[in-house]
Amino acid sequence: MAVPNRHCATLEECPSEVLGELTALTSRLEASRRRLYRAAGINFGMNMGEATGTDVASQIHMHVLPR
Repeated sequence: MAVPNRHCATLEECPSEVLGELTALTSRLEASRRRLYRAAGINFGMNMGEATGTDVASQIHMHVLPR
């Protein structure tokens, strides 16, 4: 899971530097998951808001799942 240092709940409220950090972290995780798991594909997931069932509603984060 990629989590930027600064807390923001939605993409809309995140400043561009936080979104850049999230993208860079996600990219690094993608590369490591492909290498470690020899993944043929990667699923990326992002849940925002309590209605989505997320446990961390106040912190934007990206799930990186090798397939």
